[in-house]
Amino acid sequence: MIRFRYLFAPLGALLAVAVAAFAFLPASTTSVFFSSSSLGQRGAGWSEIISSILVHPLGRGLGSSGAAADRISTAQGQSPQTVTASAGGLTQSTSANYQPDNYYIKTLLELGPIGLWAFLAVVLTALVWCVQSARRLPGRDGALALGVSASIVAAMAASLVATYFEIFPLDLHFWLLLGVVGCATAQQDSRSARSHSDRAEVVSRPTSASS
Repeated sequence: MIRFRYLFAPLGALLAVAVAAFAFLPASTTSVFFSSSSLGQRGAGWSEIISSILVHPLGRGLGSSGAAADRISTAQGQSPQTVTASAGGLTQSTSANYQPDNYYIKTLLELGPIGLWAFLAVVLTALVWCVQSARRLPGRDGALALGVSASIVAAMAASLVATYFEIFPLDLHFWLLLGVVGCATAQQDSRSARSHSDRAEVVSRPTSASS
């Protein structure tokens, strides 16, 4: 992203070709993206999200959606699964609790707009800090910090289609890598402080001429 800016133009051209080729795909493939049932389900989901935010501006609380809500329902003796009929006479079981496939939406539902803002502030601050550390740290430590910053961007993108920060060990690795960069930064700062103090001691040390 920083050291390989020359790749932006080829990637942009590749993205343009992919979008242009989408129009020539067979109808059986594109119907997945434009089916009326899928659009209806997404519209119902968004209406539920908006209604929930209006009723609970500070969120519904942690564990009110997703797998955590299913576990809470099971612990309370309630079955989180409901059986619905589908086309062709087949039946399928779905969860009675809302199952978001976007971590930002999940945070918005459970913690409200303030919670979503706090989460984004933490992630973006970590990204900026890692990029700045990559520019300050020498050698392999700088390369490590740059790689961690790239992993943060990947985690932010993955959170659009999955509850990334609830998937073990991905959430553990995210915070672990931030800790590693923090240790590298602290070691570099301590080395810099020692080198400055050593120089000051050499300057202040009396020489034979001055004595």
